[in-house]
Amino acid sequence: MLRAAREGVMTRRVLLFLRFLVGVVLPRLVHVSVEIAMPAQPGGVEAGRQAALDPGSALEREEQAADRVLVDVVGGVVAVLLLGAVAVCRRPGWRSLRLGLSGRDELARAVRRRSVFFLGPGAVGRGQKDCRGQCGHKDADHAGLHGFRVLSIIIVRGRRGKGQNELNFRFGRGNSLGMRVKLLPLILLACLLSAWECGAQALPDEAMAIHVLGRLSFGPFPGEIERVRAMGWKAYVEEQLNPGRIPVPQALTARLAALATESMDTVQLFREYGPKAPGGPRRNPTLEEIQSAREKAAFIQAEAAEAKLWRAILSPRQLEELLCDFWYNHFNVPASKGLAHLWVGSFEREAIRPHVLGRFGDMLLAVTRHPAMLIHLENWQSASPESQTGKGLQRPLVEMHARELLTAHTMGAGGKVKPQDVTALANILAGWSIGAPRGPQDVNGFVFDERRHESKDREFLGTVIKGGGMSQGIKAIRVLAGRPETARNICGKLVRFFVAEEPPKALVEELSKKFLDTGGDIRAVLAALFESRDFADSKHAWNRFKSPLRYAVSIVRAAGRPVSEVRSLAENLEWLGQGLYDAPDVSGYKDERSHWLAADLFLKRLNLSVMAGKGALPCWSPGNWTPLEKLDWGSLARTMGLKLSAGTAKAVEQAAPELKAGVLLGAPEGQQY
Repeated sequence: MLRAAREGVMTRRVLLFLRFLVGVVLPRLVHVSVEIAMPAQPGGVEAGRQAALDPGSALEREEQAADRVLVDVVGGVVAVLLLGAVAVCRRPGWRSLRLGLSGRDELARAVRRRSVFFLGPGAVGRGQKDCRGQCGHKDADHAGLHGFRVLSIIIVRGRRGKGQNELNFRFGRGNSLGMRVKLLPLILLACLLSAWECGAQALPDEAMAIHVLGRLSFGPFPGEIERVRAMGWKAYVEEQLNPGRIPVPQALTARLAALATESMDTVQLFREYGPKAPGGPRRNPTLEEIQSAREKAAFIQAEAAEAKLWRAILSPRQLEELLCDFWYNHFNVPASKGLAHLWVGSFEREAIRPHVLGRFGDMLLAVTRHPAMLIHLENWQSASPESQTGKGLQRPLVEMHARELLTAHTMGAGGKVKPQDVTALANILAGWSIGAPRGPQDVNGFVFDERRHESKDREFLGTVIKGGGMSQGIKAIRVLAGRPETARNICGKLVRFFVAEEPPKALVEELSKKFLDTGGDIRAVLAALFESRDFADSKHAWNRFKSPLRYAVSIVRAAGRPVSEVRSLAENLEWLGQGLYDAPDVSGYKDERSHWLAADLFLKRLNLSVMAGKGALPCWSPGNWTPLEKLDWGSLARTMGLKLSAGTAKAVEQAAPELKAGVLLGAPEGQQY
């Protein structure tokens, strides 16, 4: 009777074990594609927009999530099989099983007691860098940091006794609930939990090539994914971090040489295209003069936009071009602000491009003293109240530049800027103006006007900065560039741009330390970012939504067709809501998915994708609007490294031949990177 009862118990356990494998574990190993809502399906444009906006739909990239979990789940199944067999067979001499969040010291004690123990996936036991070296937390911290994610299973050998078939399930840092429960169900549940992700799950090298090209470039050319895989993605990153070693193609040099304003500096642009001083008494401009000024402004802005697009499409120094766009957006100067329309191109060439991989403090100084910025934020006419010029003015001091320098440009909106610091910085920068040179420090349209500056000591951000004319402003900028708040703000923006819209806080703090330790070395900060676990983490792959600039350029690059002109492409970008050098806000265009997914803009994106798919973009056939041969959607998908969901594949398959490429480009996979 006793033997029959035992056999019945064993049978029930086997059935329970099999039920668990079939009902819980195996479904985790089977990837089921989720149909995405395409605009052509019921619901129209709004349904497609919600599909792209909702992270619970196709944008979760169920295939990547399945790949990310697969390795750990397989390990968990091994644990299930082992412990299930132990529970079923009830080997004599195995007194009990204990499953918990065990640190290295506890496991060492178990070894000293001659216990047999099994470590589940991601378990502790390898010192400082546990979780396969990806987590970086000390073993004592795992319980509090990862919850159920790090589990060790200890099978304690000994005489059979009261503890048989029971387990001690521990939570937290060694606090035991002392729950005595039936062994098998909890072991199976715990093994599944132990199989779940612990910390970052790195993309395989083949996928990293696609990921790196998506983040460090505007998108791959045909054959570029294969090139990066062959050289190794880390070598590609190193290459992009040192753009001076990459030769500029002759085709790009010729395109830039054809632009009349590209080689002009700030002073030359003013002399050639700026307003002419009247020969007689001051008078209001005539209608013809106003129209001429507008035409000149439009011409200069159009050529600056063309230069940006030619570089984005043709330059092999893709990271440099992305950073030029990133930093211009950070220090935004809109062409609509006064004389700034003359200098949007020279502002990028002179104040930003030379410093995109240099020291942040050097770029901050170059930006702050550039005539385009001085005009934009009106510092050119600011004067200290007690200065020679200021005494004769009712409201001489202009604080706009100081306020934006403290917030948007450096410490960020959360930097707790005090009004007295704004006023102090405004006084320090008073006299930074534009005009003809008066001394050796006056270069390229910048002048320091001593008549507008009051030379006295100023307390700024808790530091007393000695009076000394222009040098006082340089010292203040160095102080700002080295602030921890500035480091966090700048690194947070870089992480948002290159990793995720919601920046991982630990990574931001790590990069902020690197920023401060290296004196704001942008190249060093980016090198650390690209080496980080978060950058290679598969959960951050394909989670960023392309801006119109990135979207349009990625299509043109992936098509691999000769481009005849790019002015029409600049007009397309304005139509899509991202006119180049035209962001009205001080902080530039928002780097957010929701901003670019407004219903009207989304519909325009779809129209652009259909035009491109048909080969009808004007940049490919200027003047006659005659569409070229339609793009091959299969080649596009391979070039861009797209992994299509079942919904996208079905939508492309069902589309008319001339619409297949357009449907692919308009799908979430085509609009993300």
